[in-house]
Amino acid sequence: MDRLASFRTREGRAGVLLDFDGTLSPIVAKPELARIRDGARDAIVRLVGRYAVVAIVSGRTSDQLGELVGVEGVRLAALYGLADEAPPLAGEVLEAVRGVAAGVPGARVEPKGGSVAVHYRAADDAAEARTEIAEGLVPIAERAGLALLPGKMVIELVPAGRPLKDGAVERIVEEERLDAVLYAGDDVA
Repeated sequence: MDRLASFRTREGRAGVLLDFDGTLSPIVAKPELARIRDGARDAIVRLVGRYAVVAIVSGRTSDQLGELVGVEGVRLAALYGLADEAPPLAGEVLEAVRGVAAGVPGARVEPKGGSVAVHYRAADDAAEARTEIAEGLVPIAERAGLALLPGKMVIELVPAGRPLKDGAVERIVEEERLDAVLYAGDDVA
């Protein structure tokens, strides 16, 4: 029996968990330009009626996800599920991160409360930008007790040792007592 057929037989006790950027939306030059793919919202609506839980697990904020997805009944695990747990980053950490980004043409900083992302989607040489940003962020992360989390055209500073998307997925599975889960995403966060 193929795995998806087995999954479908557990609809009432199964969950569908999805990433947003790169999965429900293509990666775009600026995160604020992202839009849900054509047909994805309708597909999500159909899933909500069939499965015990449908969730979006993302590094975006709850407000951003709610606006972008806009489907009643979808659970939002924002900021990798850390939205309610991580205290805001200190001002000096954000300023140091902004200093690193300022030295890399095309880089921009996105504060997220308890974490911060440095996007380099607009850089002329993405590989060079990634290297420069990572090298600049390492000492900041070490001083502030944060971890570097690489993604697609982004590097984030997140609380060290905290579970990220994997932890959010595990919490949802436990809380909902799911028998089967399908997770779809495009990165390792």
